Amino acid sequence: MNVLTRRTLAVAAVLAVVGGPAERATGQEPTGFRADLISDLTGVEQKYVALAEVLSPDQYSWRPMEGVRTAGEVFMHIAGANILFPTFIGIEASDDIPEVLRSGGESPEVPAKAEVIEALHAAFEHARSAVRAVSDEDLDRTTTMFGQPSTYRRVLLLMTTHCHEHLGQQIAYARANGVVPPWSMGGG
Repeated sequence: MNVLTRRTLAVAAVLAVVGGPAERATGQEPTGFRADLISDLTGVEQKYVALAEVLSPDQYSWRPMEGVRTAGEVFMHIAGANILFPTFIGIEASDDIPEVLRSGGESPEVPAKAEVIEALHAAFEHARSAVRAVSDEDLDRTTTMFGQPSTYRRVLLLMTTHCHEHLGQQIAYARANGVVPPWSMGGG
């Protein structure tokens, strides 16, 4: 078992036992806006993982032109961003999160396909945990994001929309390589 797998399993085990701060405080899953974000993050994670699984290792290194990310780099960028965004609201990555993700997912070498998929799962779980850790009352709390004033709500919303922005990119990459996104097979 590689290091990323052990770390991912360790984080999942801890979260399963103790839950995030919001669950410990209320014993319930969030409702309203935060529940919508968690649901959305779960759905977009499923699509990223489906694409990551269906692309071949060679397609991970495909880029449409010089100067833009490869498909594999986009996967790692999203994983890294899902670790980065919560830092704007004071939620740091645990030591179990690989350094490449804590530094934004940018690396000169994309990990193997299985490690990319594990990184996606760990990063999306971290993003959902961050949403759970913020109370409804804290959503309007102010912070600074990329040097600009923001709110916790805006940070969480931007984290989610950022995932969708790059999902569109990954769909275009897949289709340019003759790969139909698995969730859109079957017509329409």
